[in-house]
Parts: sequence; structure tokens; C-alpha cells
Amino acid sequence: MTASSRRPIVLVAIALALSIAGAVAITGLGIDVVGTDSDPDPDELVADVVTASGDVETLQATRTDTYEIHDLGSGEPRTGETTVDVWKRLPDQSRTEVIATNAPERTPGDVRVVDGSRLQSYDANQASMLVDDEWDGDAVSHWPVTAAELEDGSLETTYRGTDTIDDRETYVVDIERADNSTAGISLLVGDTEYALGDDDENRTLSRTTTWWIDVDAGVPIKERVVTEHDAPAEHVLERERDVRTVTYEDVRFNEDIDDDRFVIDPPDGTDVYEPATSFDVDTVPDADDAVPFTVQEPVIPDRFERVIVSAREFRGNTTVDLVYRDGDLRDGEEIFVRLSNAPFDQTRVIEDDVGPHDGARVTTGFGPGYGWDCNGVYYELAADDPDGDNAQFAMDLADSIDC
Repeated sequence: MTASSRRPIVLVAIALALSIAGAVAITGLGIDVVGTDSDPDPDELVADVVTASGDVETLQATRTDTYEIHDLGSGEPRTGETTVDVWKRLPDQSRTEVIATNAPERTPGDVRVVDGSRLQSYDANQASMLVDDEWDGDAVSHWPVTAAELEDGSLETTYRGTDTIDDRETYVVDIERADNSTAGISLLVGDTEYALGDDDENRTLSRTTTWWIDVDAGVPIKERVVTEHDAPAEHVLERERDVRTVTYEDVRFNEDIDDDRFVIDPPDGTDVYEPATSFDVDTVPDADDAVPFTVQEPVIPDRFERVIVSAREFRGNTTVDLVYRDGDLRDGEEIFVRLSNAPFDQTRVIEDDVGPHDGARVTTGFGPGYGWDCNGVYYELAADDPDGDNAQFAMDLADSIDC
């Protein structure tokens, strides 16, 4: 998503004449920094981090990750904090272990290891571990700044001075896109956000990244990303603003790390599984050819247009999603159809043995709807009914599917 108008993060600046050299104190957003007339080049500082990681070969530390999410009309933000132990051997090895957290998606004891193209991610709560031997992500990165953005000149950097983090001197640099925007619109389907393409008319966010770059090591030991949604009512999550901060403590650079750190030996009984596989499908016939069951779509009213067809396999189960829209992204009506060769999780039954297939009124990940077993293929259908009875509308649509 991109921003059609810029709403900058305003730093309250207090200028103090400190010396003949022209030192200036700057305070804002928790930053207490000092700039001088002989400032380093912020472009060079950022490029050194992204392309060479300063002078660092290994890093060990305790890291605190926090988030602050302001939803439209919510008043108080949603917050969370996670503390992890970190080991990094640049460029392609890293390990994190969760020590403490109040974030709902994390659990103390979770471990994530990247070793080249191999990712292992242990979930302590589920006693399960994802193993991906074809992983193509970065072991060490500084999201959301990328080498590609450096090369295409789309970044603007501003030097803010120096600050002390973890008893270490740092350079403070703000980083923004030259147009302070990110392109694209998306649609949230259950817990999945689908990209619907890039559109300059849908620029709705601005983002400022701040790095506290260790003067000696040349890498950030604190990072803050502030995202402002200029039109939150048009955002798929109705989000006004979010702030995400990463802070390193007890940092040790260039100390030896044992090779065993970059391997997870899970407890006996751990459910080890591989990542989901997505199928390249654009139409319902494509999905029907790709999956091991017949894909039927209901008879959809003419005013709706199919905007999403997706298919994937995960842990032996295959799922197809079909999404239809009538109107624009925020105000239009939607129909969601999900079908799989396995029963759906996290579906709450409201009323059983009803409707055309003796199915159930349910609450799905898409809202109130209807679910049923169609000869071993499990369907969920949720729809926006202009007359207000979404579950009944879903049952009416389901009646057009032959079981």
C-alpha cells in the first residue's frame, strides 16, 4: 500500500548551543541524540549495514521486540512484548529462543534456526516443528530496508545524531522511501491477506524506519518502524498506526559460536512437518486439475465477480479458496468459499443438521456461514447478505452445489 498524502512523524526538536562546533540536542519519540557539524553520511551508514553488516561476523544478545497497534476508533492501542536470546553468524546463520512473551502468537521455549537454505522452527506450545530445506529467506536482515531499494535510489535517509543504547554509542538515522509510500492493495480472507495488485490510486501508508547503528560495529542495535495509514477506513484491517521496535541488550560482537547452536534437536514426540505448497492456479478449472478432489463452485449472483482462486497443500491436507466481490474493497459485499479434503479447524457450530446438505450454521474465519460434508469434501461458505441474514444467504448458495 502507498500513501497519497504524507503524514510525517514529527520530532520535537530543542536546539541548544553547546559548543563552537555547533552541537545540537534533538529530543523526540524517546530519542535523545546529539548532532554536530561533521556528521557522517547517512546513505553510507545505511549501505554499510545492508550490504556488508558493518564489521560484524557474529552477534550474541538478548533482544526485546515490542509492538503497538492503533486500530480505527479503538482508543487504547494493542501492545505486546517478546524477549528472545539471539545468536547470529553472518551472513546466513541465526538462532532465536523465546524467553518471555505476552504476544498471543509466541510461547516461551519457541526456537527458530536458519542455517543457509534450511529453516527449523519449533513451536513449544504445539510440540511441533516446521522444517523447510528449500527456504530462500535471509538469516540476517533489517526489515523493511532492502538492498534493492538502495540500488534503485528509492530511499531517503536523515542523520539524527548520536545516542547511547546498551551503554554503546550509536548513530541515529531515519529512513523513508523517496515518495514515503508502498504500493498495493490487499484483501483479508480469514487469517490470510491476499494481494490484489499494485495501484497508485490506493497509496494509503507512510513508513519511517529509525536505526540506532553501533558506532564501532556498524550494525543497528535498535530499530523502530513507524507506519501511518493515511486512510485507515480503507485499510483491510482498519488500522491507523503501528509502531514496532527491536532493542538489543548485552550485545557481544565477533565471539565464537558453536556449530550446534544452528541445529534444533526437538524433544521426543515432536510433530515434524514441511511447509505448505501453493499451486499456481488462476481459475476454478486450474484448481480442479491441481487438487485431488472435484472443485465445485456455487451459482453466484451476476453482480459478483470472482477475484481470488487459490489452492495449497499443508501437512497432507489440500484447501481451495474462492472469493467473490460486489463493489469496492471496503464497502462491497463478499462471498467466501473454502473447500478441503479434511474437516476445518476453529469452526464453531451454531445449529446442526440444517440447510440443503444437512450441514451446520457455523461461525467461520470469514464470519457467519454454512458448512457441510459433500461426499468427503468439506465446504465452508460465508456471504454478505444485503437483507442481513448471512447464514441463510450462504445456505441458499450452497443449495446450488451437487452433493
